[in-house]
Amino acid sequence: MGDAGHDDEAVESFRSFVAATQRRLWLPLCMEVGAELADDAVAQSMAYAWQNWARIRAMANPEGYLYRAAQRYARRARPHRVVALPRLDPSHEPEIEPGLIDALAALSPHQRVAVFVIDGCGWTLAEAAALLDVSVSTVRNHRARGMARLRELLEVDIDV
Repeated sequence: MGDAGHDDEAVESFRSFVAATQRRLWLPLCMEVGAELADDAVAQSMAYAWQNWARIRAMANPEGYLYRAAQRYARRARPHRVVALPRLDPSHEPEIEPGLIDALAALSPHQRVAVFVIDGCGWTLAEAAALLDVSVSTVRNHRARGMARLRELLEVDIDV
């Protein structure tokens, strides 16, 4: 018998799930609430998943369910927190528009997440929609509005 009364197959399936899912939950959540709170929220959602693994692994979209659980944890932990996006060491930053981080911070959380995971991480609309547990058209709209706002904030003409 594995950990906490789970059989060995359940333990292994949970470990595989965590390996495949943990970073996918953290990346968009980081854009929403900041890196430190995202760490805590994802850890809490994974602890919850372990305690309820039999039910969660049978769900159609366990990743989306746990993303929502992590969001709820983050809101309870700091409901009025102003998000400060993580800054990289300048010697390790890729070449990006200097105002991009501040412009991303000015987007709504939904727009920021959609733009980040689709354009920054290369996720498909379907992957982003599944994680966020919304329709593809909703993600498409958040991304389009976010990109339009970024162009406005950065004074970028798309015909350039």
